[in-house]
Amino acid sequence: MVLRETPPVWRQGFDLYRRRTERDTLGRETAHYAKEPDVRVEAADGLAFQHPRSWNSGGNVGAGEEVRAWGEQPGGILEACLRTELELAPYDRLDIGGRLWEVRAIQRWPSHRKLMLQRVR
Repeated sequence: MVLRETPPVWRQGFDLYRRRTERDTLGRETAHYAKEPDVRVEAADGLAFQHPRSWNSGGNVGAGEEVRAWGEQPGGILEACLRTELELAPYDRLDIGGRLWEVRAIQRWPSHRKLMLQRVR
């Protein structure tokens, strides 16, 4: 993937909430996220958004979860490039401008990482 340059003023800072596991009252392993962010990333080192085309050619950007007769239908897909070496893993969550996104996939490239994010709320 060729990284399309975006102006630095278009970059977005974010708060990173790392996924942790804990046990519920029945002893099952469940995901847990801290109330305070693990890392705050300033806009200068933040995400450069790219138009979704490779992972999600037919996806909707926007609505988040939608309730349907057969359950919740996820929506809201973003692709972004991150140039810093910040440790990220699938299912970590990013708060970007008051909206919560979950890291669904990470592709590594020589100069950056490409993230696919799905809106949680």
